[in-house]
Amino acid sequence: MSEGLKQYNARHYHAAAELFNKAEQGTLNNQQIHLYTGRTLEKLKDLPGTLEEYCDPRISPTRICF
Repeated sequence: MSEGLKQYNARHYHAAAELFNKAEQGTLNNQQIHLYTGRTLEKLKDLPGTLEEYCDPRISPTRICF
């Protein structure tokens, strides 16, 4: 997660997305990983991926996304 944040803050969004995806593989329901993955995908203009991260029912089961 910390290496992904370094890449995100350096505006290396493709590298950050890859690192966040790897971090997500090793943990369950980490809201911070989903938040930063969503923000990263937003910077990469991947709207479907962004919405998928922000609306993940495992992370926010009460949130309704359209």
